[in-house]
Amino acid sequence: MIMNLRKSNTLFVVLSIVLASLLVILGVFTYQDYKSDQAVVGELEKEKTTIKNELSELIVKYDSVSFENEQMRKILKETKNKLELLRKELELDQNPEVRSLLRYRKQVELLKAEKFRLLHLNDSLLTINVEIKDSLSESNIALDQANDLTAILKEENTRLASIVNQNKEILKKYKAEHKVSVNRIESEALRVKNNGKKFLTDKAKRADQVRVCFSVVSDAEEISNMMMYLKVKNPKGKMIGVPLEIETTKGVVYYSDKKSIEYANKEGKACFIVEVGKKEIMTGIYKVELYYNHRQVGLSEFELF
Repeated sequence: MIMNLRKSNTLFVVLSIVLASLLVILGVFTYQDYKSDQAVVGELEKEKTTIKNELSELIVKYDSVSFENEQMRKILKETKNKLELLRKELELDQNPEVRSLLRYRKQVELLKAEKFRLLHLNDSLLTINVEIKDSLSESNIALDQANDLTAILKEENTRLASIVNQNKEILKKYKAEHKVSVNRIESEALRVKNNGKKFLTDKAKRADQVRVCFSVVSDAEEISNMMMYLKVKNPKGKMIGVPLEIETTKGVVYYSDKKSIEYANKEGKACFIVEVGKKEIMTGIYKVELYYNHRQVGLSEFELF
């Protein structure tokens, strides 16, 4: 029995030692698990702080960005709101799990990529805006040149129109001048007695005056006053009467007389009286020439014996 008791004591001791060893081992493992859990919690907190700092940095960077495009400003504002909400959510999550931190990390990376995309898009828009402005500048220059050319052409058209109108007036005047015709020219010599009475004569030695009567017509409505000129030439071709000197565009022209005739779109009648000197009068055929605007429009003859 004593042997059995000894065996039982020995077994109890062994079991106690084994149990104590197991407890020590369990304590060691429990401590290691605790240390491991604390390390994980520390890493999680560290990652949470890192993500929070990156979010804050992103928000600051987004605040420093400005876009000219209205649509780009709207997208920028929406993205900043997402960052603010994500940071607020992270701050409220006191004990984030690995899965939560991975989700936060993924969203941060997406928002970073969004920032680069927006900046790249903005640069592209700025480049396009510069190109558009350059194109508009070139278009404005071309438009200014076109306007200058238009002004030059307008001025030239005005000048040409003025020339055309002048030519029309000249043509009208030319046509008017050439529509004048003289009819029924009567040329004769007159003898003037001491009492002033006048008689027709065909004797050269008795002639004191030459009378030329005629009628004039024109189809031109523009004519209201006609200046007619007369040349009477003796048989030697010398003009008789007191020479009348007239300045024209072609130089000085001499006439025997001139007369203004009022014309009212109907036949006008007029007579010239030319005083002659005895030295100018001789027998032979005398020529009578009528002029309008210095162009001959009528011709007649008479003879003295």
